[in-house]
Amino acid sequence: MDLRHQTAMKWDQAKLLVLILFLGGNRPLAHADALDHWTGTPVPTLSTPLSPTAFLLSVAYGDGRFVAVGEYDENDGAFVTTSDDGIHWVEQSTPATDLYSVTYGNGLFVAVGWGGMGNQDIYNSPDGINWVPITNGIVTNYRDVTYGGYYVAVGDDTVWGTSTVTNENIFISADGVTWTPQKSVSTSGSAHNLLSVAYGNGEFVAVDDSGNAYHSASGRTWTRASLGIGSAVSFCNDLFIASYGAGTNLVSSDGINWALVTNSTGGIFGKVIYANGYYIAGTSSNICTSTDGTNWTRRAQSPTEPVGPLLEACAYGNGVVVSICNLFGQKYPFAFVSDPVVAMGINWGAGGAALNLSGLNGRTNRIDYSTNLETGSGWQALTNIVLTNSPQAWTDSAATNGQRFYRAVLLP
Repeated sequence: MDLRHQTAMKWDQAKLLVLILFLGGNRPLAHADALDHWTGTPVPTLSTPLSPTAFLLSVAYGDGRFVAVGEYDENDGAFVTTSDDGIHWVEQSTPATDLYSVTYGNGLFVAVGWGGMGNQDIYNSPDGINWVPITNGIVTNYRDVTYGGYYVAVGDDTVWGTSTVTNENIFISADGVTWTPQKSVSTSGSAHNLLSVAYGNGEFVAVDDSGNAYHSASGRTWTRASLGIGSAVSFCNDLFIASYGAGTNLVSSDGINWALVTNSTGGIFGKVIYANGYYIAGTSSNICTSTDGTNWTRRAQSPTEPVGPLLEACAYGNGVVVSICNLFGQKYPFAFVSDPVVAMGINWGAGGAALNLSGLNGRTNRIDYSTNLETGSGWQALTNIVLTNSPQAWTDSAATNGQRFYRAVLLP
């Protein structure tokens, strides 16, 4: 990851500057919490603006852009779409094969999928728009990919086009271009389909379709243990979280020692992300959040539609959370976007500048002001506000004219 992007990511999570407004009219948001209110938007395809024939399966954020990947129902082509805000999506030229997972790291998006069509089942892109196919096809499907100093992709235990079982179903790459197969287990006869992979705390962790977990510090030598883990594993905020069953997760700090915990929701989690003090996970029709990775809450106004969405994955970027899903028999690509984790509306009145701060309840936000941005006078802190509702009002009585700029900063 280049230094510029790494710095931006740390700034996003620790001191998120979302909005700067000059004094004037602006309508505040009107709901309890930024993660309790979501805007739904259909994700159009090239074939028809509202085609019920495509699936979205994975989403990643990098370098100012959301990239979601999936597949078309009626052919073997991939579905790749990008958005800078989570609301407006543009389909990009599609790679040849279905894509199941996408990640971002070291300035590069990498997507993996089905091993047919000439076995071009790995693709990379610097921007999510222009994709380069990599012919490294050995296994039938690559199921997931992650980045942790280098890229690691995991897949099936069968060689494409044959019935041959292989234990070389983990692939690693330093640059996203040249990939080297690694052995998940010592013998082919004991191999299983690998479904998901994550990186954190110096360890890669993968799970398979038979309740096993795998861990490796290097990505080259792997150790397997039977833990009854489900189909998804994630790493966020120093914790590996793996789905186990309805209302239950396995949690680990090192990928080796796991604790069985309930998730307080009754749902089965997919991939889990972490943003601005919250673990965020999707179930079949709800967004759930947690401050500690153990105690979870179903959001009051989680993404719901009359037909019922199937939430596939979430990503955080640009101050919002984006959740992708598929409606109408799971063939209608759709995205839900949370409100900004901190936003500010301003109205000028006789008593001063009336500020309406919206965001995450229970979190501390700092309000800064500046009298002249062009002269470099800098930002000065006005006050800290802990939100108990959203929006929450505060008046800057010291403001006597319209020459103040304001910003809201979400504190750690």
